[in-house]
Amino acid sequence: MQKSKNTFSMFKAIALVVGANLPFVAPHHIVRLFLVMGVASVLLKFWTRV
Repeated sequence: MQKSKNTFSMFKAIALVVGANLPFVAPHHIVRLFLVMGVASVLLKFWTRV
């Protein structure tokens, strides 16, 4: 799979279409991804213990 030269261009395009705040969109998705991955790993550890 080939990576895009500008990773955030998709986020910016969607933000423009829906009228969202552009500087907020990309950092929001990055933080959300790290948060979900972090919480999921912790929950997986507890789930496998039970």
